[in-house]
Amino acid sequence: TGLCSLLYGYGWWLVPHAPPRHEQQADQSLLCAGFKQVLKTFKEINANDDYRHGLRWFLYGVVFASSVLRTATAAMITYLVNDLQMAPSTTGIAIMTVLLAAVFGSRTSTILTKRTNPVTTMKVSLFSVSIVLLMGMFLLAKENARLIYLYTVLYGIPVGAFYAGQTATFSSLIPKGQESEFSGFFVNAILILSWLPPLLFTIMAQNKIGIKWGIATLVIFSSVSIILLQMMEPWDRIRESAQDPVSKSSEECVECSDIEKTENTSNENAKSGDIELNEIWNDSGVDDV
Repeated sequence: TGLCSLLYGYGWWLVPHAPPRHEQQADQSLLCAGFKQVLKTFKEINANDDYRHGLRWFLYGVVFASSVLRTATAAMITYLVNDLQMAPSTTGIAIMTVLLAAVFGSRTSTILTKRTNPVTTMKVSLFSVSIVLLMGMFLLAKENARLIYLYTVLYGIPVGAFYAGQTATFSSLIPKGQESEFSGFFVNAILILSWLPPLLFTIMAQNKIGIKWGIATLVIFSSVSIILLQMMEPWDRIRESAQDPVSKSSEECVECSDIEKTENTSNENAKSGDIELNEIWNDSGVDDV
């Protein structure tokens, strides 16, 4: 614990200083300003066309997808120990296999994302996780317990691909200047529903319904997540709409300044034309009308 605290403190010290993105009003406390800004951003996510067709459905999909993946590993350990009666050392090796397979899964995500897009990577990964969970219900038993290592590889690859695609999608959709704020929404989406699948799994296990059917309930959550991600607009259109609000306002200011410059130039030309006309009238000896 002490070493982790030391390394964390050193890493925090290495973080470069960043200037504030917003200015606090003199008659408003920092706490109230934070809640006010969060409420404003929440309304924009649900109302702004730049967010509600892409980022909103992405966050809703993450709510259900993260609850599945955070529960599946714990459910897998329970199933290996109670139903398959595997030794703790074997269970530890199985979990390590999942982690190693997830590393290769992130590489798979890179290849799939280049050919399609990160949202498709997320949907394919969730569908693969659902298939693997259903396979485990019918194939894993005491008689063929050695298949658990192949099963963990097949499970770890789509899990690693999903997390890589999820990070790539989120980093592509957040607007510049609000990274920290939207990161809070992202973390909230990951954790807000993480309690429900474990609760259902525990209720079913204590009522002797069967751990297999408890794992099957996770497929329902992953299916809902796929449906929500399917609600997103095409990736190219989302990327076009996910522009920097600061850039938009600066472009508008540039356009306004160009218009003002044009008007000032026309006014100056008109004034100079009037001056030249008056000089011509004076030189000709004719009084100004």
